[in-house]
Amino acid sequence: MRAFVALPLADLLRAELAAAIERMGAQPCEPRVGWVQSANLHLTLRFLGEIQAADRTRLQAALPVALSR
Repeated sequence: MRAFVALPLADLLRAELAAAIERMGAQPCEPRVGWVQSANLHLTLRFLGEIQAADRTRLQAALPVALSR
């Protein structure tokens, strides 16, 4: 599975970004561009890449400890 560490966005910011994405999506662009659903918008802090499912539990336990320092 592809994993990353991210922060959720405030509702107002998410709404503003969703409106901007909607405007951009109405413009002609590269066919490979895919727009993200507003519910999936976030701020990625670190992309971890592919991880094993077993490592997910360890990461979920370690992140709160690392962030509290």
